[in-house]
Amino acid sequence: MVYYCPVGLTKKDGTLMLLSTICSAALLVIPYIYRSFGVIAGLGITLFISVLSLLGLLVQSLVIRYVPLRYASFFSLAQITNPRLGILFDFGIALRCFGSCIIHLIVIRDLIPVLFTTGREIVQTIDDSTVTSKTDLKLGIIVMFIIAPLCLVRSIYLAKYLKKMAAGVVSYFILMLILTPLIHHDKINDLRDKISLGIPEDSNLSLIDVTAILIFVLNSHHHMFAMINEQEEMGFHDVKVIAITTTVIQFFVISIIGLAGYLTFGSNTKENILYQYPSFPEIIVVKIAYFILMILSIPFQCYPLRAALNRIKNWIHGRIETKKNDYNVNEQARNSDASASTIVADLTTPLLLTCEGHSIPIEELVEEGSHKQLEVKPTTYRNFIIYTVMILICIYPISMTDVSMISVLSFIGCTAATLISYILPGIFAYQLIGVEYESFSTKTPFLTTFFKYSGLSLAIIGVLICTIFLILVLPLQIF
Repeated sequence: MVYYCPVGLTKKDGTLMLLSTICSAALLVIPYIYRSFGVIAGLGITLFISVLSLLGLLVQSLVIRYVPLRYASFFSLAQITNPRLGILFDFGIALRCFGSCIIHLIVIRDLIPVLFTTGREIVQTIDDSTVTSKTDLKLGIIVMFIIAPLCLVRSIYLAKYLKKMAAGVVSYFILMLILTPLIHHDKINDLRDKISLGIPEDSNLSLIDVTAILIFVLNSHHHMFAMINEQEEMGFHDVKVIAITTTVIQFFVISIIGLAGYLTFGSNTKENILYQYPSFPEIIVVKIAYFILMILSIPFQCYPLRAALNRIKNWIHGRIETKKNDYNVNEQARNSDASASTIVADLTTPLLLTCEGHSIPIEELVEEGSHKQLEVKPTTYRNFIIYTVMILICIYPISMTDVSMISVLSFIGCTAATLISYILPGIFAYQLIGVEYESFSTKTPFLTTFFKYSGLSLAIIGVLICTIFLILVLPLQIF
């Protein structure tokens, strides 16, 4: 197998690569955030989380100098800080992609009665938030005969076309949010209720829920290292431009969707803005487009999910083998002068490859969107089938329960997305940025110190978000 480091992405390509991480399904609940916190607070929270997201991207672009050229990854950084952190990224990616599959299937579930039922049955189904037996059957048929075969296709050649389709659907969705109230002014006015600039009295979402959803939507950090590795220019100034451009575009996209949806329906805004619009022809097109996009997105999420599951399995197997080897080494050391520590080090030191003159660990971590990681330790066909069946068996019954998309978004946002966006980049930044100055006991520049402790702040914020959600919020939601 030939390993290489492809180079050729421009700043525009890098920006589009990071923008492609926006979950199109999660955008449907953004207006509900503004309905719960009002216009001013909604914009303020969006801006604050966008700044934190940008800070995470910037510290990622700084820590790449501490690993081999064009081989930055969460795994390579973990190897020089704390190797145990590497597997956390796999758990984060697995949880994030699994949650995304559930979210996409929930949207499909809720769109089935909207697209295949007419008249009063649509309103009754939406208002009662129930899933009929006919919907169960139709969803089962879609999963078995459409989604499952697509998930079993090993080629990811169509991924780039899916990203273009997602960009087109989201762009059309935004356009319809803006134009529909103008085109159908009279009918929309009848559906609009009070609009609050400040926080309304009947807010239905907590601050932690809103924060989690925005963190999930703005979570492009798992693509950052893969994007940097393939950039023509890898200097901090060039990468900084990409990070800032991406964050600014994301902020305006989220703000436009949130404001357009909330100003259209006011306090009547529901959890999913797409279902509230009457059956205007242009809205039907949006619903059909979203329905198709959600079906195609599930197989795409399965690729990094399977790769992460395979990595976790290999890690568990490796831990078991290491314990066995440690036991054997200790037994041999009793009757030998050999150094047990030296033998253990030889057993755990990763193999090295050469890429552009640099030594690179072959045990590269699986990162979403990076082809290099998928080539390392490829999943066997047998495991490929097993992982796919396990994923489908798990997501289908969960989507059939009364679980809401916001609940799933909150859970994934406070755990996996926070881990990938805040905690891991923050730890790497604090441990690595500025070590060259500390080694020679020279004065550390202000910006270096700023980003170092910004990383620490990100990690602390991430840990607090996870802790508060898991200890105070999640138990209340369950019980």
